Amino acid sequence: MRPLLILLPGVVTCFAIACISSEEPSGDTTQQSSASSTSSSGDMTSTSSGDPGSMTARGSSGTPSVGCGTAGITPGFKTNQMVTVGSGTRTYAINVPANYDASKHYPVIFAYHGNGGTGAGMKGVFNFEAKHDAEAIFVYPDAVGGGWTLDKWDATNNPDIAFLESMITSIGAKYCVNTDRVFATGFSNGAFFANHIGCVLGSKIRAVAAHSGGGPYTLNGEHYMNGKLICKSPKPKGVMIIIGDQDGLLSDTEASRVVWTGNLSCQSTQNASTPTPCKQYAGCSSTFKTCVIPGLGHQAWSQGSDTIWNFFAAL
Repeated sequence: MRPLLILLPGVVTCFAIACISSEEPSGDTTQQSSASSTSSSGDMTSTSSGDPGSMTARGSSGTPSVGCGTAGITPGFKTNQMVTVGSGTRTYAINVPANYDASKHYPVIFAYHGNGGTGAGMKGVFNFEAKHDAEAIFVYPDAVGGGWTLDKWDATNNPDIAFLESMITSIGAKYCVNTDRVFATGFSNGAFFANHIGCVLGSKIRAVAAHSGGGPYTLNGEHYMNGKLICKSPKPKGVMIIIGDQDGLLSDTEASRVVWTGNLSCQSTQNASTPTPCKQYAGCSSTFKTCVIPGLGHQAWSQGSDTIWNFFAAL
């Protein structure tokens, strides 16, 4: 058991094992199935907010990892990939482009599943590969016990942050990775963890996108100053939050806005952004964008995959 407690202003919610509010439908696995069918619908139209082709770094753009030039890489979707974390091992799934070229340094997107899910199952939630298989390496980590550690700060005491850092190192050693373009996203419990990653690991993660989740937070008022959570520096270059206005986690997401507008020094003004109904905060030190979707419950938005991709591609 990992009892958790949110200590964000105006939100106090107790947890057992995983981060879901009392209003959230029990069992993210069911919600992931629903989200998968929703996110694969035909209205996922790309927008002009970032050319997806810009996602793959070419030539001298970005910093290549030590794995560039390694021969014999097998492309495709692979499950049960293992990495050493401390004295143990953790598993993840990975999708390597079908046309993988060891001379190109690819961006990497880590996608985190909801409570009770798996990395392999998460692949179908956003289905990035349907349009962008050739342009990035996609990684789907597996949680221990079905949920992510959300209340501990960094790799010294958070096994899931240590897991992420180990994956970044291991994947960069095997594959040709653009180390300047590593991103994280997630759904539900995974969205809470994506926000947590952005708060504590902005030095290695370029941007995060949280879909249907809240956070970040810590226990016992740690890392707070004058009642506000202070994220580590450097901050990520972009943060996006997507949530349905009928989602039981809407209030948790509102608390996330308080954290990010404070940490990114945003003004209160929000300007219309693409796609509708997304908005972008003005004056922020990094890009901060929110999308509150009318009528959407606790499931993936049909335009969520494209919106997340284009947001990352534009940064």
